[in-house]
This record gives sequence, structure tokens and C-alpha cells, in this order.
Amino acid sequence: MPLDPPSVLVALLAMHSLYMVLELGMWLRRRDDDALAFWAFANALAATSALCFGMRYAWPYVVTVSLGNAVLLGAWMAIWAGMRRFSQRRVPLFAVIALPLLLGAVLQFTPGLHDNYVARVVIVTVAWVAGLLLIVFECARAERVERLVMRRALMVAFLVLACFVLVRAGLTLRGPPAEDRMLVGQLALVTFFVNMLIGMTWNLGLLMMVNEQLEARLRWTADRDGLTNLLNRRGFQEWSQRVLQRARRDGAPVSLLVMDLDHFKTINDQYGHDIGDDVLCVFSNIAQQALRPTDILARHGGEEFCALLPNASEDEALAVAERLRCDFAKTPIPFEGQVFSATVSIGAVEIGADEDIGQALRRADAALYQAKTNGRDRVETQAITSRITMPAVAG
Repeated sequence: MPLDPPSVLVALLAMHSLYMVLELGMWLRRRDDDALAFWAFANALAATSALCFGMRYAWPYVVTVSLGNAVLLGAWMAIWAGMRRFSQRRVPLFAVIALPLLLGAVLQFTPGLHDNYVARVVIVTVAWVAGLLLIVFECARAERVERLVMRRALMVAFLVLACFVLVRAGLTLRGPPAEDRMLVGQLALVTFFVNMLIGMTWNLGLLMMVNEQLEARLRWTADRDGLTNLLNRRGFQEWSQRVLQRARRDGAPVSLLVMDLDHFKTINDQYGHDIGDDVLCVFSNIAQQALRPTDILARHGGEEFCALLPNASEDEALAVAERLRCDFAKTPIPFEGQVFSATVSIGAVEIGADEDIGQALRRADAALYQAKTNGRDRVETQAITSRITMPAVAG
């Protein structure tokens, strides 16, 4: 049985209804993600618009042209609003509502526009393309903050849809008069097919983008320390391997700092574990300020921290470590109306050409032990040829 516009229309309505229910159900399960609610609403609007267009010869002009075109623009605006909420940005609801209403009012109440087919096509095309480009722009802006593969794919999909809208407008304006219903029916069939394909694409893309972001955040959480929000041991190992491989490929130096807060057990015993946590956070903040954005800082466990410094020689690493040590030592830490200070010992080494990250950590630990042995609150280094012996030293 050959397909005709009514059959494709039914399939299009069913598809948008299915995605609307799916996204609405997902939103009801995770109310913190308003993007899903906007995208479900976009499917409802797209289905309504398709129904209006499908009944173009059975229903009056105000429904099939004015309402249908305005509602479809509303669907694009709802997708745009969802993209903004997905990126944790505020949604200007006035724009989401006002622009479709403005298009509908122009189409319905502009004198002579009912009979001016060319003017209607131009106005609607400009409005639709503007709405689609808003979505593309929002995706591009969000990509500068958080890179997601599916968001970039959606940018391409909406650009393709904008191009199709322009091509369709050109074919419509160059073809026979609009009264030729056979041509209009054929073009409507192609339009419904393309809309179904694009509708499936952007809905699947949106859902896959949500899943991709969730997986990325779960990975981020798994690699982070819950107290300081720095990388944990697992995350540091993973990132340090990448940095080390890149540095060796480029022939650049890489240095490593291992830092341990002095007498931390005494701080916990004397001031309490909550204050001990505050000390860890204070040191974390000072270390982040002392290091460069390209450096990798991690809480390696307990009161021990590590930092990987790409493109930094041993001398440069020693200078950074000394500055960090001084900044931390002179930072007052409040406790019950008074203040106290804490210190840190640091082992700094430049990673050798044949060393892996584990060997470099052991050598930096040896330098740290030397700093502890020599009185704490100091920075020491360890030559790559030195024998590594590290008896236990408390605090």
C-alpha cells in the first residue's frame, strides 16, 4: 500500500507523542532536570503543528497557517529553552512565548497577507530558521563550557534542518501556484518524511546527550575527592599517565610534588576532625592558587596531596613548592574565636625520561621523607640516581 500524507502524518503524530511521554516520564523521575520537561513540551507542540498542517484543506486558515506555523516555532523555542536549562542557564520565558505569538499574530492579522503566498513563505521561513539557529548558537555556547559529542551532533542536525527549511521555501516559491494541490501534496509528503527523520534524530540526540552528560558526571564523581573536590588517587593516576605520555611525545619536562601536612594527627586530636577537614580544604585552595591551570592537583589520601606540573623543570617545581609552602604557613585558620596555623612538607622531583609515574612518586616520597627528617615545613628534592629508603616518620 503506497504511503500518502495522511499515513505519514499519523506516524509523525505517534512518534512525537511517544517521545513526549518518554521525556515527560524521565522528567517526573528527576525533577531537577527541567530540560526534559521543555523537550517533552516541544514534542507536544511539534505534534500539534503537524496536525494543523495535515488538515490544511479541511480546517480554516487561522488554524492551518497562523496557528500551525506559530506552534512549530514554539517547538523550536522550547528546544532552545531546554538546551539552556540543560546547561544550567536561565530561560527567558517571555521570549519562548512571545516570539511564536508574534508570528501567529503577523500571519493572522496583517492586511493582505492571507492572499500573499510569497510573503507568508518568506516570513515563516525567516522565523523558523531564526529559531533553529538559536538552538545551534546555544549548543555552540554550551560546548565552550562542557564538551559533549551528542551536542555537537545535534548542532549539525539542526543546521541541516535549517538548510532544508530554506531549500523547501525555495522550491515552493519557484514551483507552480499554491493552488496546484498535487504538487503541494507531494511536497507535503516529502516534508512529513523529513520532519519524521529530523524529529527522531533530535529526540534521540537529546536523550543520548542527557545520558552522555550523566556518564561524564559519574566518571567525574568517581575520580574526585568528596571533601576537597580535587582529583583522588584513581583520578590522579589516570590523568598523570596522559600528561606524561604527551610530555614525552613533545620532549617537555614534567615535575612532581608530593605534599604532606605536618602534625596533622595532632591537629585532629587537639581541634577535632571538623577543623582537620577545614585545614585540608584551606590547603587545597591555597595549592590551587599557587599552581597553574594546566597543573594537576590531587588529594592522594589522608593529609597527602600530589601535583603534576607539565612543562616545568625541577628548579621551577622547587620555586612553586616553596611559594606554596610559605603561603600555607602564613594562612590563619580560625578556631573558636582564635586562629592557628599549620605547615606542609614537600618533596619535589623532575620525572626522569625512563621513569613511570609510580617510580617518580616513590622518589618524591623519599624527598618528602627527607623534608620531614630535616625538621618539616620545608621543600626537598631527590636526585634520580639516589637510593630510595623511606623509614616511617610520624606526621
